[in-house]
Amino acid sequence: MSEVAKKPKKRFWGSFSFSGVASLMPIEGVINSYKYIVVIKRKVIPDMRKTFPDGVGKFQQDVVPCLSSENVKTIFRKQKLNVLE
Repeated sequence: MSEVAKKPKKRFWGSFSFSGVASLMPIEGVINSYKYIVVIKRKVIPDMRKTFPDGVGKFQQDVVPCLSSENVKTIFRKQKLNVLE
């Protein structure tokens, strides 16, 4: 048997709600709080504002430590986005 070349892993961030599925965002390498803040600014904030213009939506995220860093919490607070604890 010939050895199959390993393809690099592809990682994406995505979200969904009762109103549908949002587009995926490719993530380079392993996610950390700084990369996640980019995702929040480019995807989470616009998607939440579009889906919940009245501000009643709650964002739920994984329990990965970098997703709940103080820097991440600060962004959510400043943007007045509700995050499910």
